[in-house]
Amino acid sequence: METVRAVAAELGIEGGKQNMGKLMGPVMAKLKGQADGNTVRKAVTDFLGN
Repeated sequence: METVRAVAAELGIEGGKQNMGKLMGPVMAKLKGQADGNTVRKAVTDFLGN
């Protein structure tokens, strides 16, 4: 979740489901080989829902 927050801050994204695609790609690239895509998707969804 820290990575999601950090990438969102870098991109200027504070929330909103419409930003899912904008945030998923960079987060997945940063966590390549370290996290499962479903886990990342859940973290991004939780972050954007707040």
